[in-house]
Amino acid sequence: MKNLLIRIVVLLLVFAGGVVAFSSILDKGNTGLTAEMSAATLPVAYTEVEGMQVNRMQGYTQEMDANYVRDSITPLPQDRKLTVLIREYGNAIRNLTYEVRSIDTTRLVEDTQVTDFSQSDGYFRVVLPIKDLLEQGQEYILKLIVETEDATVDYYTRIVYDEEMHAKDCVDFMQSFSDATFEKEEADFDISKYLEPNSQGDNSTFQHVTIHSKLSQVNWGEMEVKRAGEAEVSIKEISPTATSAVLQYTVTAPDENGKSESYHVSEFFRVRYTQDRMYLLDYDRTMEQVFDQEGAQFGKQSIYLGIRDSEIDFKTNEKGDKISFVQEREMWQYDQTEDKMSRVFSFYDGKDQRASYDQHEIKIIDVDEEGNTDFMVYGYMNRGRHEGKSGVCVYKFSSVSNTIEETAFISSPKSFQLLDQDVGVLSYVNKAGKLFLMINGSLYQIDLASGSCQTLASGIKEGCYNVSGDNRLFAWQEQNDPYHSTSITVMDLENGFHHTVNAEEGEYIRALGFVDTDFMYGAARQEDLETEVTGNVLFPMYRLVILNEEEGQKGAIAKDLNYGDSGLYISDASVSNNRITLYRVERSAGGYTRTDEDYIMTNAAQEEQKVNAGSYVSELKETVYQISLLWPVENAKPKLLHPKEVLFEDSREVVLEEAADPSSRFYVYGRGRLQAVYAEAGPAIRQADEIMGVVVADNQKYVWERGNRKLRTKLSDLSAETIEEGKTSLSVCLDVMLKRHDIYINSQEFLNSGQSTVDILNEQLENRAVDLTGCTLEETFYYISNGAPVLGMIDGTNAVLIIGYDEVSVSYLNPSGGSIEKKGLKASSEMFEAAGNVFISYVK
Repeated sequence: MKNLLIRIVVLLLVFAGGVVAFSSILDKGNTGLTAEMSAATLPVAYTEVEGMQVNRMQGYTQEMDANYVRDSITPLPQDRKLTVLIREYGNAIRNLTYEVRSIDTTRLVEDTQVTDFSQSDGYFRVVLPIKDLLEQGQEYILKLIVETEDATVDYYTRIVYDEEMHAKDCVDFMQSFSDATFEKEEADFDISKYLEPNSQGDNSTFQHVTIHSKLSQVNWGEMEVKRAGEAEVSIKEISPTATSAVLQYTVTAPDENGKSESYHVSEFFRVRYTQDRMYLLDYDRTMEQVFDQEGAQFGKQSIYLGIRDSEIDFKTNEKGDKISFVQEREMWQYDQTEDKMSRVFSFYDGKDQRASYDQHEIKIIDVDEEGNTDFMVYGYMNRGRHEGKSGVCVYKFSSVSNTIEETAFISSPKSFQLLDQDVGVLSYVNKAGKLFLMINGSLYQIDLASGSCQTLASGIKEGCYNVSGDNRLFAWQEQNDPYHSTSITVMDLENGFHHTVNAEEGEYIRALGFVDTDFMYGAARQEDLETEVTGNVLFPMYRLVILNEEEGQKGAIAKDLNYGDSGLYISDASVSNNRITLYRVERSAGGYTRTDEDYIMTNAAQEEQKVNAGSYVSELKETVYQISLLWPVENAKPKLLHPKEVLFEDSREVVLEEAADPSSRFYVYGRGRLQAVYAEAGPAIRQADEIMGVVVADNQKYVWERGNRKLRTKLSDLSAETIEEGKTSLSVCLDVMLKRHDIYINSQEFLNSGQSTVDILNEQLENRAVDLTGCTLEETFYYISNGAPVLGMIDGTNAVLIIGYDEVSVSYLNPSGGSIEKKGLKASSEMFEAAGNVFISYVK
């Protein structure tokens, strides 16, 4: 009996040990299914300019559209020997070559293997012997190709070879100015004489400070701000007379209770160099608070976000107790019921500078009732599975298992700033797990479960589509012509339901936008359309229709406004809150003229938000932001969680069907980044003028630059011509423009055949024409300064050719009188403005 008991006890012990061992094995297996995001591995490169280390370049492990990677520009030294510094981070560099290409990448100028390199101060120091093949003052693309043991990595910067650029003088000025803001009254550098304080400056916030802010704002007010580490310098634009650059750094400052807080700062300068002194042309500084790494910051009934911009990306579940939000390129979730804060996603680790690279963004897509959140990270991937790639990565955060799982990755050769424009147009995930994206004029549907991709529509041009505010509804004109379409498709991306709106016989229709969930379009009679000399079309709509797009009522007419034969027409419409503004024109014998606006008040219900984002004023930090909560905070230090990534072996990369973008675009760069993209040059130039920026075309050649023109000039190789029989002033101006390029045609014949002035110039000058309609007269001087005359309309039918200007007057060829006339600048501006500011020129 005793032996039996001993045997039973032994068996029980063995069984228990087996259970423990088996459980341990299972636990180890589960642990292995998740992991923290892997650290950054790629080297980082810099260029050396006049002894300064500038223009940090992150490495790409995929082929990029190099002409759109406009992160920096590097002026070459006079001997064209460019020094590049590579921080290896443990990588063994096996081979290094470089390419120089034209700015549009179509022409390879040089392809050279590097042999001159050394190790110096922890850097791999490389000297690139750029060949004497560059045109002075012309920008090129430099691609540095680094081969390590594990990867081939590409680095990009623009380069330019010109006379002395004074880059160091300009950057030294910027750094002295920046340093002085911290030293305040004790600074030797007097920044006050460079500021232009006026009503344009917002002196209620430290988040955005400009050249128009008062001195105390630029000096951080009463905040005790200290810079943490050195500022990184990135040169954005440069010429022999002016340099634009961005300084990026981190600062710390104590709050009202003495607790240290961190901020990321970006400081933009545009500086003009002269031998006598430096001129500050523009200054723009932003600061964004880093969310507390040790846990959340709370008010009595709010999450404290601090100093940041006003566009707060956050979503909640229906109850409102689970809030996902983005702060300074990090995604967090606060579960008020469970009293926990999760740092869901961040590349930034507080240590490695590669992880802090800011060319990416996070967008929250949806939050379900359990707090599970779909979100996307798009742009440059600083570290992790897709390190060194550009694209869109879609994740799902599980609040129950405290994990994030990649559901799809879409690689893209576009830089972050261009991706930001596309993702900002449309990104939606429905309850069936289908992701919808609008990229390069194509609407894609991606099944996140299977990874399959379907193109729902392609070739959609700018001005031919609309997206509802919640991204759920998408409408596009089937003919892909903003002014000559006869059908519009409206699709509900949640359930795939779609219907088509058809034009009446003899009419065209145009999509105008969404009013909450209602779709708005306009109808015009085909005979009412008017084509201007530039080829632009005036689309006078006699009727505006609003369709209900709610479940069970889709396509039903909610409002039908018909002007009939009153002579009044709608030229465009915009929506703001519950008001629709109708921009109207009136028809007369001379054509269409602008008249008073009309308004429609809608009864769209404003959904009551249980959780809101808002601001208040702090005595120390001025305007700060917070997210309200459902009930008062009971614990100011909730449990802090760091979700891990779910590991998987299969590839979840989705390959999109490549489609060329059907739209020509104009890109506005200013204050260190891409500001906007336009379908027309005129609006792009207007914005660039406001921010002292530049405009480039699809081929990345300059269309317009603020400040880069002569003070006075006159084209001397143009002679006056008069109107002959069978010709018009318009055709005479065109003929004169083309004769300068030894092109002799009868432009009147082309005009009579229905071609516009822009069509004719594009055909004869290899697509170099630029429609400057909407620009001011002075904004067109850039073209004259660069050797191209500007055609301007002085009324509905008569044109002149502007050939010169100075501080007080304008010179132009007037075919009506067969002479070159000179007129005051103010009177000339008024004359062209009265005719609608219709201008046409071309890039050289």
